[in-house]
Amino acid sequence: MNTYNEALDTIRAMAAGIYATAKTEEEVCTLEQDLYAMIRTIAEERLVYLEETARFRP
Repeated sequence: MNTYNEALDTIRAMAAGIYATAKTEEEVCTLEQDLYAMIRTIAEERLVYLEETARFRP
């Protein structure tokens, strides 16, 4: 769970940094796409984790 929280903190920091560092609309779009891809990956990994741990619950 700690890794999950660290990932969320990273996403929040990246989201804040997008508008602070991007100089063009194209850069914003590219950075947002990267961020969305990261969020999807984390969500998919979290879902797999939850499905695997659910198998061991009574």
